[in-house]
Amino acid sequence: MAQAPLNQASSTQASTPADQAAEIGSTGYVCNGTDGSIAASESNTLASVVGDAVAANCAGGSKVIAGVDGNANGVLDADEVSATSYICNCAGGPQVDVTGVAVQAQPNTCYIARNATAQVVVTLPASPAIGDVVRVRGAGLGGWKIAQNPGQAVDTKSLGGMAGANWTVRESNLPLSSVDGQGTVISRSRMVFSADGSTLAAAVSGGQIYTSTDNGASWTARESNRWWTSIASSTDGTKLVAVDGALGQLYTSTDSGVSWTPRESGRMWSSVASSVDGSKLVAAVDVGGQLYTSTDSGVSWTARESAHAWTSVASSADGSKLVAVAADDQIYTSIDSGVTWIARESSRPWYWVAASADASRMVAIAFGSKFFMSEASTTLGTGGSIGGTASDSIDLRYVGNGVFTVLSHEGSLAMQ
Repeated sequence: MAQAPLNQASSTQASTPADQAAEIGSTGYVCNGTDGSIAASESNTLASVVGDAVAANCAGGSKVIAGVDGNANGVLDADEVSATSYICNCAGGPQVDVTGVAVQAQPNTCYIARNATAQVVVTLPASPAIGDVVRVRGAGLGGWKIAQNPGQAVDTKSLGGMAGANWTVRESNLPLSSVDGQGTVISRSRMVFSADGSTLAAAVSGGQIYTSTDNGASWTARESNRWWTSIASSTDGTKLVAVDGALGQLYTSTDSGVSWTPRESGRMWSSVASSVDGSKLVAAVDVGGQLYTSTDSGVSWTARESAHAWTSVASSADGSKLVAVAADDQIYTSIDSGVTWIARESSRPWYWVAASADASRMVAIAFGSKFFMSEASTTLGTGGSIGGTASDSIDLRYVGNGVFTVLSHEGSLAMQ
């Protein structure tokens, strides 16, 4: 097996110089010092490309191993290999090399993006049949992007995508809110619990906070009577955060609610959410307030987004993906722990939102007994896309109703 510096490639298959030139998709360089020497403390990085037969790693293609030539013998020894990757052939169907900047994909075809300077745009078939497959492989430094037609989207749950781009209304006769005889919405208590369900905390509007350590069999009153509007907990139940909506403060606890510390300023707090470890928090202020985030379990807070009538917030398990809703406004999502936000859906009287642990599924409720569901996907229509680099790949299958699912993928893909 021949080996070469990283800016070169070797192959076990015999070929002519013309064949080799035609197969080059991109070229990169690793340079020595300006005087042509290599410092004694530095070593060459070597790479080896060998054919890889059909196996669990690949449906045929090449295996690329790389590492530092620590003993400077010009050979990538087995104990020097630090990275292994695979450049896979397409499994079945015709294969098309694309050296231009755009191509209209045909069903059950594989496209190899070989442009070294510009991104190759592969537009999905406009009228696919259920079960049709489109495959894209990166080869050129320009990378690639999958473009969608009107009404199309890609389910991105398997890519770690976040819900919130597209929402579907669900009719319901569930009593999503209760009202008194005058038609006024009655406030309800809020409750959270630890992952095993043994430790619980409840915030009662106009009353106190109550905690239980025996699965709710008995309760202990904590803190003072306040207009508690929301409460959140870490997975183990030790870190709690609650908000007082009557121009009160945020309150945090690190001992399962035994003691509480007031935080931030007096505002009309409406909702709060927590990451599973209780370190990342997001809180909302109603009636012309902002969103606030904390990365230190509520000790300090940073104002985010502009003023809206924020009514509810939710967080992914790691606190990186957030969703918030505002009354007579839109749904807003964030993928960077609340630093930036994107407006979603239409303006409605939103009052509650929730998210799954990975934020791949969300539900939002608007007054009028309507709730909306969202699952992780690209933006519906021509505004949605998935992109990759020269080392990335993706296989999509059409499942109907304009939706493609991901069969397999390699690399870190950019989703829009």
